[in-house]
Amino acid sequence: MQLLAITFVLASFNILIIDADECQCPTPTCHITYPGKSKTKVAFSAMCTSDLINGNAAVDLTFQKTLTNLGRGFDDVSSFRAPVDGTYFFTFTIHTGVRTARVYLRTNAGYVNEAYGTPGGQTSTNQAILRLQKGDRVWLQQQPNGSTVSGVGHIHVSFNGFLLYED
Repeated sequence: MQLLAITFVLASFNILIIDADECQCPTPTCHITYPGKSKTKVAFSAMCTSDLINGNAAVDLTFQKTLTNLGRGFDDVSSFRAPVDGTYFFTFTIHTGVRTARVYLRTNAGYVNEAYGTPGGQTSTNQAILRLQKGDRVWLQQQPNGSTVSGVGHIHVSFNGFLLYED
């Protein structure tokens, strides 16, 4: 019986996160948040179902298929706008075609990171955790002279994100 009580206490303790960076008190235990207690549910998953070969200009990737769009933050075409202030997680994957592909994860503040692959079918991925204000935009931009490959039956280019914590 005592073992069950200890297990329960430890399991309950594991859901607490102490956020020392945002704490204004002298001890780091003054600011405790509980994951999953966000008021707003935000998550999206978008897929490219066509190839993109661009010329001398950067081009925003467009997505023809949206699997999930909780919170309606993704515009069902090319970009995500934060519906609430908070901390968000983003991940994206590309697959190269006949040319090199360099795809940037961008926000209205600028470049975040990139995925890169040489010609001939390489897959590359990257992620970021970003603190956004309501209305901030996040999108993928293929750099000049790039080639990404995806198709209806074989989706190789995707863009996903979700809200970790609402401010």
